[in-house]
Order: sequence, then C-alpha cells, then structure tokens
Amino acid sequence: MNHVVVDCPTGRVSRRGRWIVLAFVVVAALAGCGGNDSPPATPTATSSPDLTATAVAAAPPTPRPTPQIGQIVWATAVDPRTKAPVDVVDGFAVDDETLYATLKVRNLPPNATFTAEWSYNETSLDSLTTTVATPSEADSGWVEFHLTRSAEPWPKGTYAVSVSLDGKVVQTAEVTVETG
Repeated sequence: MNHVVVDCPTGRVSRRGRWIVLAFVVVAALAGCGGNDSPPATPTATSSPDLTATAVAAAPPTPRPTPQIGQIVWATAVDPRTKAPVDVVDGFAVDDETLYATLKVRNLPPNATFTAEWSYNETSLDSLTTTVATPSEADSGWVEFHLTRSAEPWPKGTYAVSVSLDGKVVQTAEVTVETG
C-alpha cells in the first residue's frame, strides 16, 4: 500500500484541507491498487453480424456429372432384365420381328425422361412416338426403344429414330430394312 505524506508548514490543516487531503489519499490509494492501466472501455454502436457472411458455410453440393448418352446400337433382341442389346445388327431383314434401338446411359438425373420419335423414309411416324421415364434411383444402364411389326413384313427402306432426354435431342440414328 502506498503512503501519502502531506507536509503542512503551519502544522494546522483546515477542515477544507483535510477533505482535499483525504480525497487525494483515496484517489492515490485507488490508483495504487493495480488493476487495468488501460482506460475503461467505451461502448460503441454495433450492428448484428451478417449471418450469411459469418455463419459456417455448408459444403457446396457436389455438382451432378453431365449425363453420358452412348451411340444408338441396333439389335434384333435385348436382354429382358438389363435391356442391353443381345443380337447387334447393322441392318434388318423384312422378316425380323422387332427393330430395337438401344443406348448405353450414365449419370442420369433422377426420373429422367427419354422420348423416341421414329420415321420411315424421312416421313414421321408420329403415332409410334414412345416416352420412357427412368426409375429415380437408376443413373446408368441401357435404355431401349423398339418397333414390332404386324403379321406383314417390314416395308423396305430407311428407318430412323431421334432420342431426346428431358426434351433435348441427344442421339439420332438410321438403319436400313432390306430383303433378308
């Protein structure tokens, strides 16, 4: 503790002087107690933090890979479970029962919708347009479209298919039907 000595030449201290001395002693004692030497904190006006800027950011979603659509593979038969082509051909005979157009697909979005539009000798076969929705959990495999003939043989000529994924054309192919 600090001691304060006050020297009074007359030996007498007035009442007012005593209060001054006492105030001085109290101030000196308080200052000598240690404590924080820095000035007291002054409140400042602040705003709430911007939560979008200071919050811990969640990891951005992993972007889904771009769908990959293979070339159309023509076949006379497909695996009934996987839809993969079994008997791949470059053309069909008039007496082949079914014309299959198959595509290998990967990275499909959930519930992707494929549409096949057929034509014969550049004439649209609107009544044969087919749409297939893939299961939500399936993102790869084979998609197949087919035409099956009636009791009559196929007319000779060029058959074509245009396949769209969710409304956007992703593959087109032509195949010839000839006498077999």
